[in-house]
This record gives sequence, structure tokens and C-alpha cells, in this order.
Amino acid sequence: VSMHTAGHVAVASTGNQMASETDQAESRALICRIIDQNAPGLTDLSHKIWQRPELGYEEHFAHDTISTFLESTRQFQVERCHAGFATAFRATYSGTEQHAETQSQSDGACPGSGRNVPNIAFLCEYDALPEVGHACGHNLIAEAGIAAGVGLQAAMAARPTLLRGTVTIIGTPAEEGGGGKVELLKAGSFDDVDAAIMVHPSNRHIVRPLKLAQNFVTVTYHGRAAHACRAPWDGQNALDAAVNAYAGLSVLRQQMMPTWRTHAIIADGGVVPHIVPERAVLEAFARAPSLGELRTLKAKVDAVFRAAALATGCTVDVQWSSEGPAYYANLVTNPTLADVFER
Repeated sequence: VSMHTAGHVAVASTGNQMASETDQAESRALICRIIDQNAPGLTDLSHKIWQRPELGYEEHFAHDTISTFLESTRQFQVERCHAGFATAFRATYSGTEQHAETQSQSDGACPGSGRNVPNIAFLCEYDALPEVGHACGHNLIAEAGIAAGVGLQAAMAARPTLLRGTVTIIGTPAEEGGGGKVELLKAGSFDDVDAAIMVHPSNRHIVRPLKLAQNFVTVTYHGRAAHACRAPWDGQNALDAAVNAYAGLSVLRQQMMPTWRTHAIIADGGVVPHIVPERAVLEAFARAPSLGELRTLKAKVDAVFRAAALATGCTVDVQWSSEGPAYYANLVTNPTLADVFER
């Protein structure tokens, strides 16, 4: 996926005059051969990251390993600890430095860039999940991004008059709940990028994936402690409220749209069994295809949480995340890039 995307975008976007289909096919074939030649090193890199799983913003081994690999090519300018993030990196190769001629501005610059040739970025992820490691295959995302970037760079060097522009590989930490790309976007890492591309492991190609808007919520129930054997009637069981809320979410799903999602855990359910829990915490996500639908779903979910408190005589604090990595808008697929990929 990565190398074919790289081939299509690089050839179709450079310069004002569209390259011929033969040139495009030859460039893609060259990129594929280069990636195949580098396959042993790329696979070894992926295995190393897999064997050393690291949580978001703690991916020091992956950051150093990938940066060293890119520096070893002697083609990329590698910025470690990019944008002030200890585990982000940015590697850049500019073909225009080797092939300096430029077109007049009237020939048409890349939209929004002020340049006559594009900057194509490939994104790498490499954080892992707690306890289960690289269950989402972020080591493969890193490998694919590096492979695409290395393949395109070598092809640009071999065909400088046809493939002109810049290839950038960006290491984006903390995808699993840390919002690494959001923070890099705020820091200006994508200001000079015309197209940013990445892939995620799957058993099939999905060119226009449905990536839902999401919001995280922490629900804290407050009751009254009592001895569960001697005087349970004196207590108000906060855990019962959390259990009712969890069950209420399950019942709600019957009336949810098929594309809506909600899922929860009970993060705190008390201290010891013979004390009626005076505090319980439920954590949940709500997800929907758009921010408008998400607001509708949140209202329904919020009512479930408050009904559980009312039923058990407890009080409740419902804290929805208003910003940051736990609050994402839905993904809007770029139709131009999707069309190019499908060709």
C-alpha cells in the first residue's frame, strides 16, 4: 500500500506537466525494487520495535532505532526529538537540492505551499498498548512509512528530472490515546506538507475508512460506606450505580444507530468485599461518524449515567473530555488521494 501510494502521488503531483503512464509505471516499479532490496533491514527494524513495546510518549527505543536507520542511509536530514517531543522525529530529503531548476510561479504551485513541487510526508507510528504490546501493529506502520519514504527518495535520486520535490518521514508518537499527531499539527510539523499518507495493518484494503469521532468520559459515583454484613442498609452502594450504568449502556445499544459505538470499564469498584463501596469509577468512550451524531449519542449515554445514580441513591460526577487526545473529530478522507490510490 505505502509504496504504490508513494509512486502514484510522487509522479502525478510533480511539476505542471503530467508524467506519462509509462513514466508512472516505471517509477512505481523502481520504488518497489528499492523497497524489496531494503526488505531485510526494514523487517529487522520492525522486529526490534515489536520486541521492545513502549507506551505513548515513552517510545525512546523506537525513536532512536528508526532515527539511526534513516541516518544510516546518508540521504535524509534527520531531526531527533522533533518539535520538542522527545520521541518524535522528522526526516527530510529534498530532490530540488540536487535538481535546482524551477518553474515560474505562473506554472502553478502546489496548493497552499507557495512551492512548485510537492512535499509528500509518510507517517510512522510506533507506540504500543499497555500489557498487550503491539496488538495494533504499529511496528508495521513504522516499517511501511519508512519503506515508502526510502523507496521514493531513491527513485527521486535516480530520476531527478521526473520526480522532483521533497519526501518527509515523520515519526508521530502516542497514537494510542495520546494525540501525538494533533500535538505535532499544533506545533507546525505539517505546515509545509502537501500530502500526508500512512497505512494501518489490515486483512484488506480500505481506501475510505470510517474513522469515528470520539469522546472519553469519566463517571464517578459517590455513595456511603457501611459494613456489608452487619449493617448494609446503612450504605449507599456506589458500585451498584456503576454496574447499573454499565448494564444501561448495553441496553441502550438496541436503540443506537448501527455506526454508533460505546464501550466502558469499571476502573474502581471499591476496596474490600465486606465494605459497601462509597466510591466507584466508570470510564467509557462514545463514538459516532460525525461530531453532530456524537453530541446526540453523548446525551443518551449521559442520561444512562445519571439514571444509575438516581436508582441507587448515589450522587454522580460526569466529566466528558472537552479537548486533548481523548476528544477527536471524525476522519475526513481526502478524495483526490483516495482516487489516485485506487488507480
